[in-house]
Amino acid sequence: MELTYYGRTCVRIRSREATIAYDPYTSIVGPTGRGMSADIVTLSHPDDAPLSRVKGRLAPRDNRTPIATSLDSAVILEGPGEYEVKSVLITGIRSYRDAKVVDTAAPERSAGRLRLVAAAAASLSASLRLLGISAPEEM
Repeated sequence: MELTYYGRTCVRIRSREATIAYDPYTSIVGPTGRGMSADIVTLSHPDDAPLSRVKGRLAPRDNRTPIATSLDSAVILEGPGEYEVKSVLITGIRSYRDAKVVDTAAPERSAGRLRLVAAAAASLSASLRLLGISAPEEM
């Protein structure tokens, strides 16, 4: 397995079964993708700074986030659900990117979000440990 960090939220994971690109926004990898290839592309949110006048395919959900041309043939996953692509199982979960995790006006909601964050961190840490990769203390 090969992990490549491209900047901000963009990571590519290459395995024997498939290659997955997480958040390969054109504002990070450029309009052509600089040769990045992937079978599966996941987009966790619309691009915050989409490049203007980029030709090609747009993300179906918001119809404004351009897909780098080197990723034209990839399957695009943008929302919650269970997916299987090229024998890779992916579970998309709804997240709260643009909402406060801790909101003093909604303590019950905040507690649930903090539990979700803790579960995600534990899951990611366990996954990295299984791969023989040490998890950073913070990102």
